[in-house]
Amino acid sequence: YCRCSYKTGIEMEALTAVSISLLTIWDMCKAVDKKMKIGDIILISKTKESI
Repeated sequence: YCRCSYKTGIEMEALTAVSISLLTIWDMCKAVDKKMKIGDIILISKTKESI
């Protein structure tokens, strides 16, 4: 869950944070499971609310 009070959205920052987190986990676990994959990083919803 992310919240932003600026005119631009925060979805790109949220997607980037998730990607970096998953790459960090993958890097730590790759020695245990060589077939591990990362996939389907998606934005589930985006809403605009008045401030």
